[in-house]
Amino acid sequence: MEGGQMIYILSNMREYGGAEKSIATLLPHIAAQMPTRIFVENDKHAADCAAIPGLQVTATAKGNGPLAMLKTFLMLRSAFAKERPALLLANGHKGALFLALLRTLSPAARKARYAIYVRDFDYYWLGKILPRLPGCILLAPSQAVFDNERYLDWGIEKHPSYVIENAADISTSEHIADEGWVGLLARLVPWKGVEYAIRAMRIVADKLPAATLRIYGETIDAAYVASLRALVAELKLGANIEFHEHTRDTASVYRAGALFLVTSLNQVPGPESFGRVVIEAWSHRRPVIAFDCGGPRHLIEDGTDGYLVHEKDIAVLAEDIIELLENPAQRRAFGEAGYAKVRERFNPATLAGRLLQTVFPSNIPTTK
Repeated sequence: MEGGQMIYILSNMREYGGAEKSIATLLPHIAAQMPTRIFVENDKHAADCAAIPGLQVTATAKGNGPLAMLKTFLMLRSAFAKERPALLLANGHKGALFLALLRTLSPAARKARYAIYVRDFDYYWLGKILPRLPGCILLAPSQAVFDNERYLDWGIEKHPSYVIENAADISTSEHIADEGWVGLLARLVPWKGVEYAIRAMRIVADKLPAATLRIYGETIDAAYVASLRALVAELKLGANIEFHEHTRDTASVYRAGALFLVTSLNQVPGPESFGRVVIEAWSHRRPVIAFDCGGPRHLIEDGTDGYLVHEKDIAVLAEDIIELLENPAQRRAFGEAGYAKVRERFNPATLAGRLLQTVFPSNIPTTK
């Protein structure tokens, strides 16, 4: 890469979730290698970015209304005219829309390179965006995204496409004594499949009465959360299921739990395009049990660093939870195997370097 090249990252989503955390993990290493400006809408995401040395942060207008969208576009166009970045990377669906608008409405911007990180399965504008961004590089956190039938119908295979997996900060703590509880971290919406974890805990509690499932999540769908609480009452699991608010201190949660679940389902807007919980738990030497769909299928080696369970199979999910709760040595073995995989495959510095090599033409890899 030539000195002085600049990269713009559009990470302007209203919410704060896996996409924002994933790019924030790479940003210190990207900004250390080349000038980088990130456009951010969410305040929590902006605070994370502001703490990164050398990174230039620009706050965008909030919301998806016409006025907010116009303000953000004009800001982006003005910034581009002054700084002429070599690459513009959209870290989300709305950012991809702005890339298409910029290239269409600003002739000077047509000489820049473009990349879209297709992080989820609900980029419903993608079919209209791709024809307006010829040659745009597509990145995804797992092959599950590129295998999506709808995206294939929209011509995703006509663009250079590369898997750049998400990274995890690696914990330096040793595997510590845990309390023996099961953890589930997810935004509380139906496709996360939390009810299947609750139903599995009825079977687990029959065998291990003291077993506890702690659910950490932001209430996105209030009706769904109400149904989960009603299910807990119906199954008489009040002593075995705990609901906790979403926390940004996930490291403390991972350190204290025995094992973690990913019960996300293969239904729109799912499944998981990656599954950050998997690598975050591994980074703290904790094993994971996940439904065998989407991103986790490409992460977990069944029986080596966790278990993959056929989607919605409550009986097998409960069986695997019981096995790991009763067998600390197996939990440790799975956790250590996952930790080794994170260090080798999901290291932030390595993945940031791979991303930069991929999006600049002189170093584009020949394989996904």
